[in-house]
Amino acid sequence: MISYKNSKDVNMENIIIETERLIIREFKEDDIGEYFKMISNDNVHKWLGDRKKKSIDDAKRIMLYFKNKFREEGRGVLAVVSKENGSLIGQVGVNYAPNLGCFEYLYAIAYEEWNKGYATEIGIEFINYYRDRFKNEKIVAVVYPENLSSKKVLSKLNFDFKGQKEMFGGVLDYYELNLG
Repeated sequence: MISYKNSKDVNMENIIIETERLIIREFKEDDIGEYFKMISNDNVHKWLGDRKKKSIDDAKRIMLYFKNKFREEGRGVLAVVSKENGSLIGQVGVNYAPNLGCFEYLYAIAYEEWNKGYATEIGIEFINYYRDRFKNEKIVAVVYPENLSSKKVLSKLNFDFKGQKEMFGGVLDYYELNLG
């Protein structure tokens, strides 16, 4: 069963989206250990933004930024938690990208959790949640060209490949999804 909660009723403990296997919620301060482990893993961080390895302080700053954006704007990046063991296994959401002029879809999954279908599961449910709240918007995604797994996920989420964009000192594949 999938359920959504109104972001106006959200506090740090609230579930925003629930799937059969996962909970998507705001980040909490005690997520920092698992979050840092995820984004500092060599197999994960090489696909994130500028590809630079993050410090624990960077991870704290990023989590706080995501949490505050969601609280202020009702949209942002959220934590993904396993129902099986309660551990943080990823992130999913949108962040405004000024260089693209719109919101960018972001996700990351802890390396140990790859190839379990989580990226598609969270993508489908997050996009449905987002579409219900922000109709007639476009969201975009950028992917390093060699990241074949993420390109497959974006295809399953109905993003359309639109070409390439220069970002983060390189050329990335550019995708769009119209929510209208």
